[in-house]
Amino acid sequence: MIRGARVRVPSGLPGWIFVPAALGGLFVVLPLFAMLASVDWSRFFQLVTSESSLAALELSLRTAALSTVLCVLLGVPMAAVLSRSSFRGLHVLRSLVLLPLVLPPVVGGIALLYTFGRKGLIGQHLEVAGIHIAFTTTAVVLAQTFVALPFLVVSLEGSLRTAGSRYEHAAATLGASPTTVFRRVTLPLVLPGLVSGAVLSFARALGEFGATLTFAGSLQGVTRTLPLRDLPAAGDRRRCGRGVVAGAGRGRGAHRGGFAGLGVEGRAVTGLSVEARVDARGVDVGFDLGEGEVLAVLGPNGAGKSTALSVVAGLVRPDVGRVELNGRVLTDTTRGVAVPPHRRGVALLAQQALLFPHLTVAANVAFAPRSAGRGRREARAIAEKWLDAVDATQFADRRPHELSGGQAQRVAVARALAAAPQALLLDEPMAALDVAAAPALRVLLRRVLREGNRTAVVVTHDILDALALADRVIVVEGGQVVEFGSVRDVLTRPRSAFAARIAGLNLVPVFGAQDGFETETGVRLHGLPDADFVPGAPAVAVFAPASVAVHRRSPEGSPRNVFRVSISEIEVRGPTVRVRAAEAGSRFELSADVTAASVAELDLVPGLDVFFVVKATEVALHAVRTC
Repeated sequence: MIRGARVRVPSGLPGWIFVPAALGGLFVVLPLFAMLASVDWSRFFQLVTSESSLAALELSLRTAALSTVLCVLLGVPMAAVLSRSSFRGLHVLRSLVLLPLVLPPVVGGIALLYTFGRKGLIGQHLEVAGIHIAFTTTAVVLAQTFVALPFLVVSLEGSLRTAGSRYEHAAATLGASPTTVFRRVTLPLVLPGLVSGAVLSFARALGEFGATLTFAGSLQGVTRTLPLRDLPAAGDRRRCGRGVVAGAGRGRGAHRGGFAGLGVEGRAVTGLSVEARVDARGVDVGFDLGEGEVLAVLGPNGAGKSTALSVVAGLVRPDVGRVELNGRVLTDTTRGVAVPPHRRGVALLAQQALLFPHLTVAANVAFAPRSAGRGRREARAIAEKWLDAVDATQFADRRPHELSGGQAQRVAVARALAAAPQALLLDEPMAALDVAAAPALRVLLRRVLREGNRTAVVVTHDILDALALADRVIVVEGGQVVEFGSVRDVLTRPRSAFAARIAGLNLVPVFGAQDGFETETGVRLHGLPDADFVPGAPAVAVFAPASVAVHRRSPEGSPRNVFRVSISEIEVRGPTVRVRAAEAGSRFELSADVTAASVAELDLVPGLDVFFVVKATEVALHAVRTC
């Protein structure tokens, strides 16, 4: 490469697009050049430095600054309501707020006269109190604010929607009140959008012309801003005001013409009790958890696991349900009880750390104590304690973007624990981590949960999380709890397809028949009933892939279970090969673990019809529990 030569990076755009882009640029730039070319520069500086011009410029800057302040004070709440609320008529309200963007400025000035003029809707009452607004400096500020306010609202609302509400939800579950969240999280996150909107509003106010002329006139030293510099004076302000406002008065006058009963009313529950039905998401779940216990919630994507956590955290209000924590009712739809998230004593740790990007690591961890009213020194001491507990003290002065995924999640754990929650909710905290960071965080969570004897609910897809962290397990499928029990019981004696899959076992539903049991495809099945097995009741047959033999022809001999299947996938797993297959007409996939030599000898390939054979002594029959 030649030193000093520029490297040309392809834009990735089609070549034709540069033609209309250039035409658009010329359309904007040429009028500016034409205007500059027509200026009499010999008189220009004399005109702009004249006494009247400087007075008009000073008035313009002063009123534009005041109107920008008004835009911020009024526009920030308006943008927050438009971006974070959901109510009937919201779209109509947004259209009305943005109306000044398309309204001709002169019409806007007339509307202001109808409102604040001497006989206007509000102005007539102000006149009685001796307050005059029309054709005063105040009228200039109001006119500029009227036309500039939508620019700030549009800019800030877009920033708020882009930022989303994830950080706000995280702050609420750390105990921060809505006002604290808005002040310390929302506004800092959208500060660039706020500054951009304020600059746009100031520029629009500084150049405002039509509404100002109509509502405030052009009175030397009073209302004549720089855009009105070369217009004649408004004349008799009182006469002009009377004439227009009288019309306003006449115009105004002319227009007059689930899951059943897990909680017991009044019962003091030590630990966590949840029952919730969320119709929009098809969720109807419930569970009880003792104080100091850790519950793992397993289930496929979309089963309703995260919805259950959101109900506990107060982020989702159930249609029917009750949540009770250590004897304190947090949600009760029958009595209209809904404790807000920041007062629940529940901390939520999600897949993403959601550390506040505008705060240092230490400030992130100190956020909850500060929100609870602790002093800076005390909050800093609490943050240092928990950063030390998660081995993250060295990151205290860093910003979140300077941390790896594993480091950020460790800090998020410290931040959640610094809130001193009565219950800790973990929503797949290891899902977004790499294979090196996940085990380290798992060890950390086990230590802080066990040493602190903390009540916790862990939503996960990984069986290792349940084994390492949980005392008990529930399995959620289709929005309902389909299985529950100790970790050992659920993983060694699964009764649901999902639990069997994560435990690495085959599961087939069976039904009672005259001479034994049958699968849904009519296969006779033999096995060893469990202690809780009830003849004739719904049951499942469970067996390990290693106990399955694969044949090209149906075998004969001692009592066996034979499934005619079609191979769907073959996967090498170390010294063995996992052969996955399914029966015709069955919803359940079966697996067999065989040697590579067997695969070669039988010439097994996807699409081949074979027989899976399992001895009766290898099949366990479990009753299906109803939750």
